[in-house]
Amino acid sequence: MALIVGVIAIGLALMETLSGDALLGYGQMTSRGKDPKTFWRAVALHYFCGVAGIGYHLYERFLTN
Repeated sequence: MALIVGVIAIGLALMETLSGDALLGYGQMTSRGKDPKTFWRAVALHYFCGVAGIGYHLYERFLTN
């Protein structure tokens, strides 16, 4: 489950980076041109959640018995 969430979060962050519009939550969006600081914080959060989800999956898969 964590792997799926991680891949979806990284895919979302990649789409946001390429399109210039980021999802903030509750249906709100921000644009790179209008509010760059909020945009890059949202993108960084999505990348972080993706890496954390994949890392948790790898930890559970290979480092626990």
